[in-house]
Amino acid sequence: MKTLQDLHSIDGKIFETRKGTWRARVADLIDPAGTDRACYAAEFRLVEEAAPARNLSVWVLDPDPQFDWDSYFSKIFDCVEEWLETESPDSVLSFRISGGSVL
Repeated sequence: MKTLQDLHSIDGKIFETRKGTWRARVADLIDPAGTDRACYAAEFRLVEEAAPARNLSVWVLDPDPQFDWDSYFSKIFDCVEEWLETESPDSVLSFRISGGSVL
């Protein structure tokens, strides 16, 4: 069974986009006390060139253990890839679960 700690799999993950090939690195994990959320601060660098890094904070909710983790991570990674295809500066993504769906 997967857990939020499996999101560390984003560390070193390659994202292929129209804007280039990006490599992710987890810079920090913030686990606010007394909440059911965690924040992964990730840094993304273009593989092909020495461009400045882009930073993204991903807030995730710790869902029910029976939740479909593969679908959850897939949705997160899809949203990260969409963000990488934009010109947006450093950003924050927040995910929550409603009725079994990731929003």
